[in-house]
Amino acid sequence: MVNDATYLELKLNRRRQQQLRREEEEIRYSGGDSLTHDSGAMSPLSLRRMKRKNLEHEERRLSESGASSQHISEASPSRKSTVQMDFLAQPGLGKEAGQGTTEVEDLFQAAVRVVKSDPKKAESFFQRALQIEPTHVKTLGAYAALLHEQRDHKNAQIMYESALRQAKRSELSPRTLSSAIDTLCNMGRLLKDVNHDPGRAERMYRRALQLDRSHVDSLCGHAELLYSDRGESEKALRLLERALQIDPKHAGCLVARAWIWQTTGCDRAQLEAEYNDILSYYPRHASAHCNFGLYMHSIKGDLRAAAQLYERALAADPQHLNALTNFAALCQLEGQPREAEQLYLQALDVYPEQVDVLNNYGMLLHSVLGDYDKAETMYQCALKANPDQVDTLLSYAQLLREVRGEHARANQLLRRAAALQVSMSADGRAPQ
Repeated sequence: MVNDATYLELKLNRRRQQQLRREEEEIRYSGGDSLTHDSGAMSPLSLRRMKRKNLEHEERRLSESGASSQHISEASPSRKSTVQMDFLAQPGLGKEAGQGTTEVEDLFQAAVRVVKSDPKKAESFFQRALQIEPTHVKTLGAYAALLHEQRDHKNAQIMYESALRQAKRSELSPRTLSSAIDTLCNMGRLLKDVNHDPGRAERMYRRALQLDRSHVDSLCGHAELLYSDRGESEKALRLLERALQIDPKHAGCLVARAWIWQTTGCDRAQLEAEYNDILSYYPRHASAHCNFGLYMHSIKGDLRAAAQLYERALAADPQHLNALTNFAALCQLEGQPREAEQLYLQALDVYPEQVDVLNNYGMLLHSVLGDYDKAETMYQCALKANPDQVDTLLSYAQLLREVRGEHARANQLLRRAAALQVSMSADGRAPQ
């Protein structure tokens, strides 16, 4: 017969198992079970199965031998040094998430120390930590950020969501709360840049800033979203100025501010001085080189300087999407279609469903290289990825009418493009 303390812990374990089963169903429904990282990273579903197995083992042990009241009290954390994430609801069930054992903390810190110099080694440390404690908030968030940087976006999103689920159920120390805020910000960036879901991205940034009004990365990300999605340059600049008062040399904020100046028509001398300052602080900042290259290319007309800046951007980040596509457009302008084609193919190797790349490469094949079949394939792929892409509808209609002689299909695409343009103008949005 089990005593009262044993009964209480068995009850807690059963509640944890029920939660873990629900999380498995959530991830299985979203396809998480089939997602694995190339280097053998465990999926969150596998981690939850491991945790459930541990709980089942603990329940058997308790039912056989009983548990002490002291063990029960250790599973209930003191509230004195913790912060409840009220904005995400739900109190925690057990010990404070993210605190972990000394071994887990040591593995987490070891991973953080080498994540820039040796990502593979950092990944092995993160995996070992999660094998011991699959719900460790800091490790889940940092591992997600590493996968995000490696462009393993699907697994990064699963890890971010797992970290946030654990955080909202738990009481967090200030250090772990800081990690959860970073995770909200990084999730916002992924939703904005990869999933093209500005609504959810903004919610992530707002939640992060509710918890820390001075979180510079969230101020920067929110500003970028306000400008890129809504064209709200004044609001965006106010957020960036606020962030730069906190961190005057924050690279992301400086580049974002320069980009808003560049696209809203500020003084050229001021803009060039700003980019030169940024590149003196951060000589390998790919986006700064790329944006300055676009200024030289499309505003100043210095194509040689633009080409050099695009090359420097790609030296810093060979997979930088805008540098690849802008450089391809420059090569096409300079009468180098094969060089442009190679750059588009490089971009599609990394971003196979990127609509603008598919459309621009299709236009090159269609109007310059005369490969109409391949051009049509590119247009079809672009419209499969985004059926509302106006530029692609117009380009594909032109190919159907002038090359295939399919006037009915071409007119159908043109009518759809015209309807989308009217709808977007009514909503105050730029055509896609």
